[in-house]
Amino acid sequence: PGANLIGADLSGANLADCNLTGAKLDGAKLQGAILDRAILQRATMRSADLCDASFEDADLTSACLASTSLQRANFTRAKLTRADFTSANLEHAVLLQANIEAAKFTDAVLRRADLSECALASAVLVRTDLFAAGLARTRCKGMNLAGAGLAEANLQGAMLESAILEGTNLRL
Repeated sequence: PGANLIGADLSGANLADCNLTGAKLDGAKLQGAILDRAILQRATMRSADLCDASFEDADLTSACLASTSLQRANFTRAKLTRADFTSANLEHAVLLQANIEAAKFTDAVLRRADLSECALASAVLVRTDLFAAGLARTRCKGMNLAGAGLAEANLQGAMLESAILEGTNLRL
């Protein structure tokens, strides 16, 4: 835990089931890496390249992924509570059934991402691009979507109780 892997090239690495609590992975290359069931609590991955990486059932509680490339990443059933995705690119990412409560996605890109059946209570998605994103059956109590772009997003069955929607684009 707490490993210093800043700038490391771990592309395609199999890190499934690893304990990387508090690891420093800023600027690291983890394209296509397998991190299924890994523990990444409080890990920092600022400006890392995690395109096509898999985080199924991983624990990224309070992790920092600001300005990270996460296109097509798989976070199915991952625990992302209080994680920071500010300005991250998650285009086409899969976050199916993930726990994203109190996570921060300010200025992030989630175009065509699948967030179906997620727990998004108190998440911050201010100015987030959610064009054509899948938000079916999400639980979004108290979520902040101020200024977010939700054009063509699938909100079927989403529960938006007490959500902040000021300035949100809901165009179909």
